[in-house]
Amino acid sequence: MAEKIQNLALNQKIVNEDGTPTMYFLRLLQDRGIISQGAATDADNALTIAQAAQADVDALELRNINTGTGLAGGGNLTADRTLSLNAGIDLLTDVNTTTTAPTNGQTLVWDSAASLWKPGTISGGGGGRTLIEAWTGTGSTGTKTFSSIPGTYRNLILEVQGRCSAAVITSSSCNVTVNSIGGTNYDTQRIFAQASSVAADEVKAGAWWQNPFGIAGTSVTSTFNSGGYLKIYDYAGTGSLAKLMEATTQQPNHASSGNYFTVHSTGQVRTSSAAITSLTITLGSGNWTTDSQLRLYGEP
Repeated sequence: MAEKIQNLALNQKIVNEDGTPTMYFLRLLQDRGIISQGAATDADNALTIAQAAQADVDALELRNINTGTGLAGGGNLTADRTLSLNAGIDLLTDVNTTTTAPTNGQTLVWDSAASLWKPGTISGGGGGRTLIEAWTGTGSTGTKTFSSIPGTYRNLILEVQGRCSAAVITSSSCNVTVNSIGGTNYDTQRIFAQASSVAADEVKAGAWWQNPFGIAGTSVTSTFNSGGYLKIYDYAGTGSLAKLMEATTQQPNHASSGNYFTVHSTGQVRTSSAAITSLTITLGSGNWTTDSQLRLYGEP
């Protein structure tokens, strides 16, 4: 039996300059049984058309299109081959959409703690804010707690809009605490404006942020609404500084004339610098009506 020779894959020359097959190519064909072994002369090794066609097929079978990561298809060169994309975004090493699958309308947001891009919701027109939770009043409770707040944002923003079920002439108080901290841990400074009148008050060492929102009750004209926002700065920080908040709200004054107070508040948690993981909003009287909306956002 003739000695085995190297595969054609090593790019050996198969045709001489005069157009005749090289000895390497002839021995390869002999080895594959296309032509007879031990032919005495080159003339004995002349290829028929069928043998030449078979040699072409054998040569093409030795060469392959191999697909790498993200591709499908391929094969040897004996036929036309089609390559197609076979990749998902999770093939990127810094993207994870498997642990938490994305939902409609979400995009990828950066999680610095995990060093990964993950699905997240970006609220439209909110300057990059991300909605953490939206809540609608039930009519049966005057308290809402946002718990397990993720620590992946810079600031927290609470938006409040609604009414309470209490028959109050002006508005119900609406107090805010964090991390279930009570006692004498909150300072609040408020400035009130109504028409051309301005007033102010201060509460030091209180049990909550004192009434940053005033919520309209049932004695106020039914179409009147209360609303505003509260912002907590660097809520996830764990340094030595107290947590600061500011809030602005508009609230009805009384039913007969429809006057409004505009209130601007600032405050701090005086004895705690711990990261804020929960936020509780409590009405002073009554329950949140079913058309009330509370929304908590994270701000980068």
